[in-house]
Amino acid sequence: MICGLDAAGDAFSRLVQEIYEAASAPELWPRIMNGIAADIGAESTHLMVYDAARRTEILNRFEHGEPEAIRAYMRDYLPIDPRVPRRLHTDAGAVIADRDIWSAEERQNSPVYQDFQLKNGLHDITGAHMSMGGTLIWYGVAKGRPGVFSRRETMRLQAFMPHIAQSLRLHLHLRDIATQRDMLGQLWHDSGKAVLLVDARGRIRFSNRLAEELIRAGMMQQQEGALAFSDSRTNAALQRAIATMRNPTPSSADPASGTGALVVDARTGRQFGVRLMRQLSGPGEMDVPGEMILVTVTPLDLEHSFSELELQRFAALFDLTDAELRVVGALAAGEDVESFARARRIKGDTARKQLKAALAKTGSRGQKDLLRRIERFCFLRTR
Repeated sequence: MICGLDAAGDAFSRLVQEIYEAASAPELWPRIMNGIAADIGAESTHLMVYDAARRTEILNRFEHGEPEAIRAYMRDYLPIDPRVPRRLHTDAGAVIADRDIWSAEERQNSPVYQDFQLKNGLHDITGAHMSMGGTLIWYGVAKGRPGVFSRRETMRLQAFMPHIAQSLRLHLHLRDIATQRDMLGQLWHDSGKAVLLVDARGRIRFSNRLAEELIRAGMMQQQEGALAFSDSRTNAALQRAIATMRNPTPSSADPASGTGALVVDARTGRQFGVRLMRQLSGPGEMDVPGEMILVTVTPLDLEHSFSELELQRFAALFDLTDAELRVVGALAAGEDVESFARARRIKGDTARKQLKAALAKTGSRGQKDLLRRIERFCFLRTR
């Protein structure tokens, strides 16, 4: 029994379950609203979640009413509606009828009542605000003809309110998380990294825009929601990481431990640096519950320019002279040999001989091959 009513029946339980499901699936609200209206004898229902600071509608559903009517209310009547501040001074979640906060004389003299409510056949509007912070939250019902909700109908509506409030608060929380997550994903994208979060079943729980582009390009696949790599060795490493996350051993207990691999796309020759790292939760504001594997994929040809220290280490590995290092550095910065020679005021033949020596020492077949060797070296040794 809830509020003295037999509210624990199948219909009530079903609606409450759907109310909580709507936290992550707001498209369920019309069916829920119509179900509650049928349960309590209401004609129309209005659900509003409004960010007052940004003047943005988060949710705004008006069931069994004209869509244009609610748009007109939000535009023309909400700013002058005297009930709004009065309701905001009542207890959040408490179901209150219009007649309890609005006198008959006030209603007769109010354009909100005369031009909006009567025109749209909204009688005895009854509901509750569940506002928090700068977000206005309202759930209300109305009769379709003159009359009032009975005490039993009002108490029945009140029984739903705690569940509606909790679902909407959770929806707002999930929405904030999604916004923060997308912002962080965009930052990763701007830095030239594809980022994915993979759960213990291998399912992709988050992917930024660059990751989605690589999936479409075929470098990775999404098979029934699960991540897979085209490269067999990298895919095997991912499956081992997932298995270890499901069944950790003492040697794998450190969540910060990770693995890195270099992947070459056989079709395009592009090189990718792939790193797998266990995360106890989403990185930063990427709040995804449970342990995850953070997968970063870096297209090495999109990496920022190589640093002087990275090039010096590369030159030391292959015993390049200072002159050879300079021409390699120019090539890595996108400068052609002729432009480099003019800038250094040396003969073109001299610059080409220095480059040829560098290619021979590094075992490179050409300039493109040399750049890919530098990319691999920087990913595997210094980054």
